[in-house]
Amino acid sequence: MEAQIAQLIEEEVEKRVAERLNKVLEHISKTYDVSLKQLLRDTSTLKVAPSNTCLGLTSKKQRCKMKSHGETGYCKHHQDQKPAIRRQASSVQIAATAHNHPGSLFSSDCPACQKRPQQKLRIEI
Repeated sequence: MEAQIAQLIEEEVEKRVAERLNKVLEHISKTYDVSLKQLLRDTSTLKVAPSNTCLGLTSKKQRCKMKSHGETGYCKHHQDQKPAIRRQASSVQIAATAHNHPGSLFSSDCPACQKRPQQKLRIEI
C-alpha cells in the first residue's frame, strides 16, 4: 500500500515538473525564436525532464503529454519525429565530365579539366 502511494506521488511530481518545464521551454522558444523541437531534444539529455514523457510535438506545436516507449523517448504517435541517425559514409565526389582519365583524376592535356580547374576533388572519410 505504501509503495503504491509513493509511486502515485512520484508520478504526480514528474507530471507537474514536466508541465512546468514545457511552459518554460515554450516561453524560451517564442522569446528567442528557437525551435521547440530542438529545445526538447537538448533538454532530454540533461535528465531534468521525466524520462517517460514523449519528446514529440503535437499538431498544435505543443509537447506531447503521453508516455514514451522504451529508450526512444517518443510515444507510438510520434515515432516519426525521432532524429535520424546520421552515418557519414566514405565517398568521393568528382566533377562529372564527359571524359575519362584512366589512372588519374586530372589531366592538364584535357580540355574539360582546363575549363574547370577551380573544382577540386573532395574526399570525405
